[in-house]
Amino acid sequence: MNPRQSHRRLMVLGSLLLGTAAQAAFIDQGNGTVIDLDSGLTWQRCAVGQTCQGQAGSFNWAEAAALSGQVDFAGTSDWRLPTIRELATLARPRSPKPSLDNQAFPATPASTFWSATQLSFDDWLAWQVDFNDGSVLLNARILTQPPTLAHARLVRGGEGHARQLNLSRPAADFLDHGNGSVTHLTSGLMWQRCPLGQNWDGQTCSGTASSFADTQLAGISSSLGGHSDWRLPEIDELLSLQDFTGLNNRNPDLFPGCNICEFWSATPDINHPSSRWIHANWGDYMLGSQDSRLQVRLVRAPRASRPTPLAPGWNLLGNSSSQTLNVSTLFNDAQSFRAVWKWLPAAGNWAFHAPGQADGGAAYAASRGLQTLQQIGPGEGFWVQTERPVAISLGSDTPLPSSHFQDGKASNGGNLLGNGWNLIAVGDAPSPRQFVNTIAATPPSPGTPAAPSLSSLWAWHPGNLQTPAGWLFYAPQLDNNGTLDSYVDSKGYHDFTRLNRKLDLSDGFWVNR
Repeated sequence: MNPRQSHRRLMVLGSLLLGTAAQAAFIDQGNGTVIDLDSGLTWQRCAVGQTCQGQAGSFNWAEAAALSGQVDFAGTSDWRLPTIRELATLARPRSPKPSLDNQAFPATPASTFWSATQLSFDDWLAWQVDFNDGSVLLNARILTQPPTLAHARLVRGGEGHARQLNLSRPAADFLDHGNGSVTHLTSGLMWQRCPLGQNWDGQTCSGTASSFADTQLAGISSSLGGHSDWRLPEIDELLSLQDFTGLNNRNPDLFPGCNICEFWSATPDINHPSSRWIHANWGDYMLGSQDSRLQVRLVRAPRASRPTPLAPGWNLLGNSSSQTLNVSTLFNDAQSFRAVWKWLPAAGNWAFHAPGQADGGAAYAASRGLQTLQQIGPGEGFWVQTERPVAISLGSDTPLPSSHFQDGKASNGGNLLGNGWNLIAVGDAPSPRQFVNTIAATPPSPGTPAAPSLSSLWAWHPGNLQTPAGWLFYAPQLDNNGTLDSYVDSKGYHDFTRLNRKLDLSDGFWVNR
C-alpha cells in the first residue's frame, strides 16, 4: 500500500487528507482573505478602503473601532478590529518596510494601524502597530486637534488559540520549574524569572538588576537550570510576556524583579541597524542606542515544547520525542479535533480515536474493523483531523534521533522498520538523504547516498502562498543514479531540496521499506 492508496482508504471512511500545516504561515483562501495557521486568525488581505492597491483609508480610533461587526466581506459579517496581541502577530520587525508578509498583505502602507485595545490604566491612549518597522506603540485614542489618524485591517476567528491570543498573561499559563525559571506553555519559551544581576532565592528576586551597554550584550551567558543555551530574546518574544490588562506590563508574581526595568532585545531596528529595540516600561517598543544602559532577561526555547499549528482538515504529524503521547488527553477538545488515526504496519490496519464521541470512537472503530487508538509511541506518525485552526504542544525536550530506526539492530532502544509502509517521525530534523544514510546498516562514504534499504519516502507539504499543497518525494535509488529531479517533475511531486524542507520536528512521514 502506498500513501495514495492509504489516502483513498481514508476517503472511503469519510474524509480527505490535507496534511500538516507546520511549514505554512498564511494560507490563501482565494476570496481576499488568508488564514494565519500560527494564530488561527483569518485576515482581510487588504487594508480597509483598499482593493490591495491605491490609498488605504485613515481613521481616528473611534471610527476604526466602529467598523467591528459592520462589514460584510467574503460571505461573513463578524469582521472586527484586532486586539493588539492579534495585530502584533503580523509584525516582522526584522523585515524591510512594510514590516510584514508582503505576499499575504500586498500594498500595505508602511505606517500605523489601530488595534481595539486601550491602555489598561489610561483610556486616553490605545495600542497601535507601526508597519514602517514592526514596532508596537501607544497613541492618542480620543479626538485631538488635529485628530490622530491611522489605518485599519479587519480580522475574525482565533478561537482555537485563545490562550495564545489572550491579552493577559495569567500564572496558570506558566510552568514553574522551582529554580528561578518558568516555561510559558502557550509559546514553549523558557524564561529566567529574574533580570541578570538578581538571584532567585526561592521566593523572589534578590539583589540589584545589572545594567548593560549594547556592546556588552554579545558575551552574555547563563547556566541556570543546567542549560547552556540561554540567549537574548527577540522583541516579539519579550512582547509575548506583556500583560495588556494590568497596571504592570509583566505579571509581578511571575517576574518580581525590577518592575520598572527596560529590557534589551536581540532585534535591530530595520531602519537604523546600529540601534536595537527595547521593551519599555509600559510595554511599547523604543530604540536603545549604543550608549544606553538597560537590563536583560534571558530566554531559551526547548525544541519540542513549541506549539505546532494545525490547519482545518487533515494534518500529518509525528511524535518525534522519546515520550509516549496519551491520545485522549492531548486531543480531548471536541470543538477543535474530530479524529486521530495511526497506521499499524504489523496489523496492516488503522487505529482510531474521536474526541467528540462518548466512547472516544470505540464503537465506530469496532464496527469498521479498526482498533481503538489510546497512545502514540516514540517515533510514530499519525493523522489528525481538525475542525478549526489550533496549536498543540507535542513531545518533550528529548528529541528522538534517526538512529532509532537503524537497520539491523535496535539502536538506543529503537524499533526496526517493518517491510512495507511505515508512518514514522524523528526529532533531529534530517534531510531525507541524511535519514537514509543514518539508518543504513553499513554507513556510506562521506557525501554519497547509502545503499538504499528504503524504496521511497513521502512527507506532506500543506501548501502556502508560494507553493501548492502536495506530496514531497524522495527515492534513494533515483538519488543515486541522478534521476530524482526529473522523476519528481514528471510526477508533479515536490522536491525536498528545492523547498528547503527537512523531516522536521512534529512532521510525520511515510517510508516504504
